[in-house]
Formats: sequence, C-alpha cells, structure tokens
Amino acid sequence: MNPEASSALGERARQGGRGEAGYEGRLQLERDYEEAGRTTATPDLLEFAGAFVVGALVGAGLMLLLRPRRKSRTERIRDDLAPYRKKMRESAQHARRSFKEGADATTEIAEALGQAGRTLIQGLREEIGDMIGSAREELSRTINDQVGQAMAVVRRGNRHKGWR
Repeated sequence: MNPEASSALGERARQGGRGEAGYEGRLQLERDYEEAGRTTATPDLLEFAGAFVVGALVGAGLMLLLRPRRKSRTERIRDDLAPYRKKMRESAQHARRSFKEGADATTEIAEALGQAGRTLIQGLREEIGDMIGSAREELSRTINDQVGQAMAVVRRGNRHKGWR
C-alpha cells in the first residue's frame, strides 16, 4: 500500500467520512479501505462497536449491583418448607381440637363413672346394712331360742330334783 494513500485513508477515517461529500465520501472511504487490503470498517461501525462494548459493560455492572442478595441457608430451608407449614399448622389445630374433645369426653365419662360409683357404694351400704340387720335379727332369734331351750332344760332338771 502506498504511504500517501494510507495517510489520506487515515485522514478520511478521522473525519468519519462526513466531509463535504457526505454519503459519497463514505462510499469512497470504503473503497479506499478495500483497496488498501483492509476489511471494511467505517467510523460508524467503530462507534457502534465502542458503544456496544460500553453498553454491555454498564449493563453487566448494573446487573451485578442490582441483583438480589443471596439467601442464607436458613431462609432457603424455610422457603423449601413453606408448603408444609400450612399442613403442619392445620394438623396441629386438628390435634388440639381432638385432644380438647377427647379431654372433654374423658371428663364426662369420669363424671358419669364417679356418679355410678357413688350410686353403687350407696347401694352397697344399704345392702350391707340390710344384711347386717337381718343377721342381727337372726342371731337374736337364735340366741333367744337357745336361751329358751336352755331354760326349759334347767326347769326340767330342777323338777327332778324337786326345786321348782
């Protein structure tokens, strides 16, 4: 490549092909690049590539700055167990209600058993009292009969001896 063409090419690249010629100047610049054996890279393309790189870097930086903080192990476990919390709470409430109902039922049964026990004890007292009363009467009759028989024997024995 000729040094004169290279310096003219560089000069036009610095101007961006936006000289007085405008669009025609840009086309000429591209032709000059191709003649020089370079790939076509217009200043607009370079500006676009630079803006793209700067935009990508700014976007990546903002993404890193604005991303949410990483959750702690406790938070992750809590989030994993979140679906089960409602079921566990409902089960606990059901167990509490069942326990309360069971406790209430147990209290009612205990009261009924206590009343039945008191009635049974009262019935046993009366029955035992009747049995003791009838045994006392029977013993009294038996003793009276025995005493009567003993008195009869004594009277008969006294008659034989003459005592009357």
